[in-house]
Amino acid sequence: MKMISRCRRNLKQLEVLRDHLKEQEEAKAGVVPRETFQLFSELMRGVDLHFPDLIASVTEESFLAERTPAGNQYNLTNIITSLDMAIAALKDAEADPERLVHILKHEPLADLIFVAPFDVDAVTGLRVRGAFDRHISRYLEVARQQDVPVALLMVDVDDFKQCNETYGHPAGDSALRAIAGCLTKSVRAKGGCYRYGGDEFAALLANHDREDAFGVAERMRKSVAALRVTDISRALSVTIGVAVGHGG
Repeated sequence: MKMISRCRRNLKQLEVLRDHLKEQEEAKAGVVPRETFQLFSELMRGVDLHFPDLIASVTEESFLAERTPAGNQYNLTNIITSLDMAIAALKDAEADPERLVHILKHEPLADLIFVAPFDVDAVTGLRVRGAFDRHISRYLEVARQQDVPVALLMVDVDDFKQCNETYGHPAGDSALRAIAGCLTKSVRAKGGCYRYGGDEFAALLANHDREDAFGVAERMRKSVAALRVTDISRALSVTIGVAVGHGG
């Protein structure tokens, strides 16, 4: 019962901050000051004390947007995405206490739900290729043990080289960050997203059959198509390959 009480308290704190930041996002704010990032970091660290295998370790470089004489500025969208993921995980825990205890004690995928500091790509905030290489075998092993499907989505950003050449690398990085946010929100808390390399991303989805995986892929495609990135006048799009298996 104490674990669930902590879960609810942490959940409420994160939801209050998330809702406040979403109001800023709607007001077209793209970055937040260091004070806001520190509050976010402290709340996430507090949750991490109670649920170390469910909540992301926050590293400053993953959220840093720019350094200015007046102080560092932090990417608002990335912070909101991390809060959304943490809130989703805590809601799952609150709804199923027995499952939470099982995850914390036994689940081989427990540390895959969120990123570890050394696994973070500095541009997008996603896990890096090395993490993908380690994690995929564990996803497959769990699929074998539990006889459940596992899905792999490979995502390529269309014509990204041309985008970089036309609008410059800073704009290209902004596009990659925005796309990473779309992928993360589409996956929600049910898998992991990775920057596979350059303009390629990957997503691993535990317990997703063919229909589920194609549903996630379609959410990704639509979300990216709806993006509007500052300094890029053209529409962005992705091509997604889907593979589903049972770990055999």
